[in-house]
Amino acid sequence: MKKKRIRCKACNKLFTRTGLRDLFCGLKSEKFSCKSKNIERIKKKYKINHSVKIAIKSKLYRKSHQAQGKINRSSWKKNNYEKWKFNRYTYIHRKRANGGRFLFEEWSAMKVSCGFKCLSCGRKEPEVKLTMDHILPISLGGRHESKNIQPLCMPCNASKHVSFINLRN
Repeated sequence: MKKKRIRCKACNKLFTRTGLRDLFCGLKSEKFSCKSKNIERIKKKYKINHSVKIAIKSKLYRKSHQAQGKINRSSWKKNNYEKWKFNRYTYIHRKRANGGRFLFEEWSAMKVSCGFKCLSCGRKEPEVKLTMDHILPISLGGRHESKNIQPLCMPCNASKHVSFINLRN
């Protein structure tokens, strides 16, 4: 085969074609690759043009692999129980429509800054399990965000009831 110089379909640079199907120069840098950049563009266009077909295939796949999905979810829940519980808790509060956004990373950072101890009784986390306590309870209009949350152990959180007690200051 005679080697021919053609223009790259992605970056428009001249390159020597090595095969019949070469359409990209294969130029690679830290930020992009001509071929991968174009492939991503093609995939995006395909998803837009075939969204219904993809949705149907996806639904059929989930239905036929339902048991495997259940196993995967339950094993993830076992391995990441604290994160699962946090996400569930966040979902419930968001559903109550009080607003606010509080991430698992923020909760982890808050526990570190408080020394993994309950702000009420002072017991540390291996001894007790810290829970998120809303300073102004959700039932009284408090928001689910970092400035309204403090780490308390379960007994201290339960004894607080729905009162407004700020132990962070």
